[in-house]
Amino acid sequence: MFKFHKIGNDVASGWYCLVDSQEALDAHTEHMSKRTLTNWKDIKNSPDDKGGHCRTVEAGQYKYLLQTHMEFNNIEKMDMVDCLDFISGSLKSSLEVFKREGEVYVAENGACRPSTKLLDCESILEERELDDYVYPHHSEKDFKIRKWQGGRHYYILENGNSITLDGRTKWNTCQGAEDALADHLNKLGLQDMKNRLEY
Repeated sequence: MFKFHKIGNDVASGWYCLVDSQEALDAHTEHMSKRTLTNWKDIKNSPDDKGGHCRTVEAGQYKYLLQTHMEFNNIEKMDMVDCLDFISGSLKSSLEVFKREGEVYVAENGACRPSTKLLDCESILEERELDDYVYPHHSEKDFKIRKWQGGRHYYILENGNSITLDGRTKWNTCQGAEDALADHLNKLGLQDMKNRLEY
């Protein structure tokens, strides 16, 4: 069972997993390892001559950070191990906080914060316990299926960003994308949303 807390106020909020057990730590580590590897593959397969041109916004941001790091440190080329080490910084931070305090809040993108420190303007707005390590979402507007103009593939977007489901980021058919999203929505407890998706 995984504990998720929606933290914030009436202006801004976000979901965090309370990593307070070995099971939760293992799930978080696996989630971030897959995410890091997916970003690395996306960066590696992107064109060298186009700034952040990657399949996902997150990978594009990491590509830009890597390029900036290399220019600043006068590095011509980084090997895979050094790149993975660089882009896995958020996982290392969450592990350090967990080791020091025994628990840590982690966001889906890997950002972490001590579970004992909320800002004066923040509170826990909602709590959920889920069987799967899948971050909760609460609006049907979070998900869309898109096919880019002139493109052949279908993408599932969450809040405007392409997402990876079961290691895939694109589907050859709209039905394939719908099926993958239906499985994902089922894990989130939002089965009835499928009929209200925007295309």
